Amino acid sequence: MKIKNYPQLAVTPERKLALQAFEKALKAIDPYAITKKEAPKIKAREFQRIFVVAFGKASVAMAKAVEETLPVFKGVAASPFPAKLRKMRVISAGHPIPNEKSVKAGKEILELVRQAKENDLVLCLISGGGSALAEIPRVSLQALCESTDTLLRNGANIQEINCIRRHLSEIKGGKLAKACKGKMIALVLSDVVGDRLDCIASGTAIGDSTTFSQALSIARKYRVRNKEVLALLEKGARGGIAENPRRVKAKNIIIASNGTALAAAKKFLQARGVKFRRVFNNFEANADGLGARFARELRKGSFIAGGESTVVVKGNGKGGRSQQMALRALENFPLRENEGMLIACFATDGMDGNSRNAGAIVDKITLGKANKLKLDARKFLGNNDSASFFDKTKSSIKTAYTGTNANDLVIGLKKQLR
Repeated sequence: MKIKNYPQLAVTPERKLALQAFEKALKAIDPYAITKKEAPKIKAREFQRIFVVAFGKASVAMAKAVEETLPVFKGVAASPFPAKLRKMRVISAGHPIPNEKSVKAGKEILELVRQAKENDLVLCLISGGGSALAEIPRVSLQALCESTDTLLRNGANIQEINCIRRHLSEIKGGKLAKACKGKMIALVLSDVVGDRLDCIASGTAIGDSTTFSQALSIARKYRVRNKEVLALLEKGARGGIAENPRRVKAKNIIIASNGTALAAAKKFLQARGVKFRRVFNNFEANADGLGARFARELRKGSFIAGGESTVVVKGNGKGGRSQQMALRALENFPLRENEGMLIACFATDGMDGNSRNAGAIVDKITLGKANKLKLDARKFLGNNDSASFFDKTKSSIKTAYTGTNANDLVIGLKKQLR
């Protein structure tokens, strides 16, 4: 079981259902199992050599499955945690902010891709987090990190962030695929709402339809002040730097996504008698607004949702999208008729924001502990300190890194009267 504190949390029927549904969702997006199923479809005999490059939170699991399935000649994987593979070198790099190891990984990946000849295959294993874990920036690493932090703190969504990343990179926006002389196939575990390939790990194996002018507009919208970043984007907008390739020769295959996780959780709960009033696919909005909305929805009946929210960071606390959403839901939670009612928010990668929690549960127990401790949810929300709130009420969900990433899930359960 991935949820480490399941015994402590699973003290009501509703809590057990929600937590077990999250476990089913994680099993459905298990990168090793999915890749093990997909890799044999690649006709290895058609190629002289198979090079593998993997980057993202699921890179090690995906690479392990490929090593066991295909005759890998050489490979490199960029991962957020240390690991060992039989045939591939693993570089533990930075996430969500890239570091020197990320640059090292990016350079090794590019070098490996350039080694491929016409009769070779480059197999890319791409998952969420790849944008930070493998990079060759066109600006200084400090400038890239500063601008990325600004975008994250000011509430930019992943499409906007990755538009800028693609234009600040030597390998993203289709440029890695353009450097390949052999055939390139990418197996992709999507962490992007709507499964946009140009946004998953910033689109290394897909052409880019956005422009420097669009990237510059986004930078200005979210008050990016770094002069080095702005200078490069302005130069590109004036035509001084070539736009990213619009088309590249690469085949992209999405092997799992948030929809996969959502469907598994939904099927599990429906099999146990849960009747959903609403199913929300691909939610994408501010976490505070979504939390309040989901609390209102719960009054009407059970629901399930999948997607990704954003947070505008104003404080210096610990938390993330899922816990911010859960705490805002608690603030709007039905106070009188809350028996048998629950909202659970869950980040499938196991690391919600800058905290060590995967998410949180809001129900009568959470409310009771908060009242007993005299905790003011508004103060925690104002300081973006949702993780501390849920740790104090012992309502946080803890998994550590799950080794996968397919956005977030929200489950709302309302006891159905018979």
